[in-house]
Amino acid sequence: MIVIARKIKFVDKYYCSYILRLQKKIKPYVETYGVFSLAAFVAIPIPGSGVYSAALISDVMAFPKSSFLLGSILGTIISGVIVVYISLGLSFI
Repeated sequence: MIVIARKIKFVDKYYCSYILRLQKKIKPYVETYGVFSLAAFVAIPIPGSGVYSAALISDVMAFPKSSFLLGSILGTIISGVIVVYISLGLSFI
């Protein structure tokens, strides 16, 4: 849908300016907390906070691909451990 909407000139201009402004604003946070924030987002086992959503976020926020891969792998492992603990009825210490 975004690809089709970006073919309209004023939509593309607004979209690009918004994304660039957002990337400038969050750049210090991405450099500081990038991998850990992405891993924490993926690790929350609720619908909509998985690797696909993290891929979209990392693309919009200009994460490096290596940071995205590391964050998504860590988050998926943490999420898997949480789901196993919950499904087996084990409690956290």
